[in-house]
Amino acid sequence: MSTPVTEKGYQGAMRKLAGLQARLADLRKRTDLHPNHRLDVELSYIDQMRQYLRDIQLYETRHGLPLTQIELPTAQSATAPE
Repeated sequence: MSTPVTEKGYQGAMRKLAGLQARLADLRKRTDLHPNHRLDVELSYIDQMRQYLRDIQLYETRHGLPLTQIELPTAQSATAPE
């Protein structure tokens, strides 16, 4: 069981989620990364986004706020060059 999110934690999670969305968009534009490395980073960002969204929605539920609804991205497929 996790500790309830505070108002400050909620605002921080919202900022961090927005930041990760921007970082993921920037990452997907890059062509200088090995495909496997890029995939690992994408998966890490998406996992963090899922965790922040869970905390945000828990706070919203506890405080009777409308739930933030975003569609979490999926990792773009990547294969290593042969």
